[in-house]
Amino acid sequence: MSEALARSTALLKFAIDVIRRDRPILRYPMFALLSAIGIVFVFVHVERWLDPESIAGRFLLHLVANVAITFAAAFFHAALVQAMRTRFEGSPCDFAQAIAVAKARAPYLGHWALLTTGVVVLLHPFPGPESSWFIAMVHPLPQITWWAATLFVVPVIVYKDLAPIPALRDSLQTFAKAWAETIMATFAIRLATTALVLLGVLLTEFLLHLVEPGTPAFGLIVVAFFTYLFVVISLSAAVHQIWTAAVYHWVSTGKRPPGCKATGFLVKDQA
Repeated sequence: MSEALARSTALLKFAIDVIRRDRPILRYPMFALLSAIGIVFVFVHVERWLDPESIAGRFLLHLVANVAITFAAAFFHAALVQAMRTRFEGSPCDFAQAIAVAKARAPYLGHWALLTTGVVVLLHPFPGPESSWFIAMVHPLPQITWWAATLFVVPVIVYKDLAPIPALRDSLQTFAKAWAETIMATFAIRLATTALVLLGVLLTEFLLHLVEPGTPAFGLIVVAFFTYLFVVISLSAAVHQIWTAAVYHWVSTGKRPPGCKATGFLVKDQA
């Protein structure tokens, strides 16, 4: 377990170092987040045209929106993985090439967006008045299982050009080999992200109490908060996606990523 912790820490430091040395790599999660915001904006306006009594229509609209957001996230995730793949191979990270590979994998990414959205809908709890306590206890289990099984699907699609189901099997095998590192790193990333978001919320609330509502200063503080939130979410996504790409490279090739410290890796895991 200590070796797994050392490897997870080394890979996390590697992901942060990649961002520090190559700031343009943040474009991928930023474009994904901007795409999600744009999709939500469009679908919110479309929803206004629906009959308020049309439950099926709203459900279908939300389903389509979720598929679109999932596809956008997977598309730019795939582009980032390709950028890291070229880096591992000793070539510079080329944005146009990364996007081209993501476009080539778009059919599989689209199928993946449909599949994962459908599964998420099926796993969504619909608590009743008598069984809500039981559902509240057990419903996270299949969700956690699905998260673990799908964590490396996008890297698999990029590396091996596989359809979603074979990619899902490969992803599950990868998680089985690096489950300890994955849990540790995911916990650390989410803890750091939560702390940064809470810090921003507390600081924003403090500053807002110092100014009058409706003033330019009030508006600037609100804009600054949402900009800060956008940057934090993008950084968190970038670190996690670079980390998963590095882990998949290590598991699939048996070699630690070039530039990653050897702490916790076996002698055979040469860069």
